[in-house]
Amino acid sequence: MRSRPLSWPSARVLLWLALLFATAPRDAHPADPPPPGAILGTVLRDSDGAPMPYVNVVETTIGLGTTTDERGRFLLSPLPAGRVAIRIQALGGTPLVETFDLAPGDTVRRTYRLASPAHERFMHVRDSLTVLGLWPPTLDAVLHAHMREALDVRVFRLDPDHPVHDAPPDPQSRIGPWPIVGEAPTLDRAVIDELIETLRHSELYLPDIQGVRKLCGGFSPGIGVRFNNTGVTTELLLCYTCGEFSISRGGRLRQAGDFGSREPDFVRFAKRMFPRDPVFRRLTAKVERPSR
Repeated sequence: MRSRPLSWPSARVLLWLALLFATAPRDAHPADPPPPGAILGTVLRDSDGAPMPYVNVVETTIGLGTTTDERGRFLLSPLPAGRVAIRIQALGGTPLVETFDLAPGDTVRRTYRLASPAHERFMHVRDSLTVLGLWPPTLDAVLHAHMREALDVRVFRLDPDHPVHDAPPDPQSRIGPWPIVGEAPTLDRAVIDELIETLRHSELYLPDIQGVRKLCGGFSPGIGVRFNNTGVTTELLLCYTCGEFSISRGGRLRQAGDFGSREPDFVRFAKRMFPRDPVFRRLTAKVERPSR
C-alpha cells in the first residue's frame, strides 16, 4: 500500500515545530552567587599602639559580629559584596564606625585605633587616688557647708515628662528644666540633716571621667531640694529610677553620684517628704544598706 504524500498544511505544521524547537531556550542555570568577602583587621590603642583585646566588631547591615583576640586581631566573614558598615567599640569606650564598598571575594585589611575606654581611665585615676589616700571621692566641702548652713530649705516634687530646655531660669516653677508640680508641706530639719549625711556617704562620681550618668534621661520620679543661703542656691536632684543624684551650685553642676548602698535612706527620705504620693508610697529599696 502506497503512503500518501503529506498535504501542504501538514508540512507547514512540521516546519513550525522545527523552528519552535530550534529557538527554544535550553535549560536555564541560575548564575552562581558572588563569593563572600571578609575583613581582616587589628585594633590598637591610639595612645601607645598596644593591641586591644575583646573589642566588639560588628557589621551593622547584616548583624554579623566578632571580638578581637589577645593580639587585637579579628576576622569578620562571610560578608556580602557591596556597601558594608563596620562598628568597633571597646567596653565603656566611644564607638568607631567605618563604611566602605567591599568587592566580591575580597579580603580587606584594616587597622583601627581606639581611645582608651573610660573605665580604664577610671581605674587608673582610682588607683592613683587610693595611693594618695583620696579615694573614695567625698562630698565637696563647700557644698556640704552650704547645705548645712542653709537658712531656707525647700523640697519639691518634679515632673519628669515635660522638661523645659533652652529657657531662662525660672526658680518659681522649675528646678533646671524640670517643672515643679508639688512641694513638701512641712520640713523637719533633722530629716534634712540626715539627707546631707546620706549624701556624704554615697558613691560620688569622678566628673571628668564619669560625669552625670543619667540612665533614664530624666528624674522619674524625681525630687528637687533647694538650699538657699545668703543669695546663693544649691540644688540637689534625686532620681528614683536610676538611683542617681546631681548637685548644682549657682546653676552650675558640681557633683553627681549613685544611691548605692544608701538607697534605703534615699527612699525613706522620699516617703517622709511625700507620704501621700502614690508613686513614692510604692517605692522599695533594691539594696539593703549594711549595718554599721
